[in-house]
Amino acid sequence: MLSYFGIFQLGMWSYLSLFAFQQFKAVPVGLQDTSEMPWYKKLLYKQGQYKNALSLLSFIVGGVVFFITLSYPRRVIKSLLLLKGGDRVKITTYSWLGKTHTFTTPLDHLSCMESRSGKGHHIPMKIKNYNFYFIIDKQGSFPKTDLFDHVVGIKRKV
Repeated sequence: MLSYFGIFQLGMWSYLSLFAFQQFKAVPVGLQDTSEMPWYKKLLYKQGQYKNALSLLSFIVGGVVFFITLSYPRRVIKSLLLLKGGDRVKITTYSWLGKTHTFTTPLDHLSCMESRSGKGHHIPMKIKNYNFYFIIDKQGSFPKTDLFDHVVGIKRKV
């Protein structure tokens, strides 16, 4: 749902940007003094730089919201499985538009920044060669808590 929200926000902010660019007018030639106008008419009759700045700002806000809503689900860990042999971990995250993404990584490439019993609602996890932190929800199911705490939930140098 978050991805659909991001697509909707991008469309809405892009429309606002296009509307601001096309509908706001420059000050008419005969009307240079806008001091007697109400504030909303002053906004409509600003010079072109304000129109372009508002349009660009609206487009940037839409792009940032779109980026955040598409990148956040990729960092939330849906499931974490210790594979046979105990040296690799299979991580499943959410992907765009409700799908899942699965990858495996060596256990020594993981580093949990907090313990399961620490403050907060999430456990941030750093994985080598990834720019952002992954997030494990503490309210989730931990079937073997000792195994998680002693194998995966350790702070390592990555």
